[in-house]
Amino acid sequence: MSTSEIKTTDYIKTLEIPEEKMIKFTWAKNIQNPRERYLQFMAIHEKVHSNFRKWRFGMIESPNCMICHQLEDVTHIFTECQRSQDAWATFTEVTQITLPAETITNGSPDKWLNNLISITKLELSKDRNVPINTELLKSKLKSRIEDLKVINDRKAKDKNIRARRRSFVRVEI
Repeated sequence: MSTSEIKTTDYIKTLEIPEEKMIKFTWAKNIQNPRERYLQFMAIHEKVHSNFRKWRFGMIESPNCMICHQLEDVTHIFTECQRSQDAWATFTEVTQITLPAETITNGSPDKWLNNLISITKLELSKDRNVPINTELLKSKLKSRIEDLKVINDRKAKDKNIRARRRSFVRVEI
């Protein structure tokens, strides 16, 4: 088998990646929006441009959060800051789902939930010096929920059509 015939999944299996990283990689892959997928990938690998990361590279004077003045790293951006807590409270209000910090940071294997988490994370990553716009976040979450419902209904309808086509028995005369 030539190198060009090796599938991507086979190639990934040949790499020596720890299983927890592999699981995180597949969770990021489930997100449709490229910006959200990129942000999820960066968060998983702790490469988000936090103030701590910028400070470490000498780009800014202080590694602290502009809102609460605590050390701003990836965990702080997405779970610990008051701004992120407001965003996750809005997420819980809209979805009726309370998430543990581990799921917020690493994502979820559930496609629906992962898409909603990624929207919230994208909003948290934008303009981190001002409080979160909860009304805008609510509208985006509700819109994505409706989109996911339409996609799910369409997939269910397609499955039913395929099942009915298979159930017909052809009789030749």
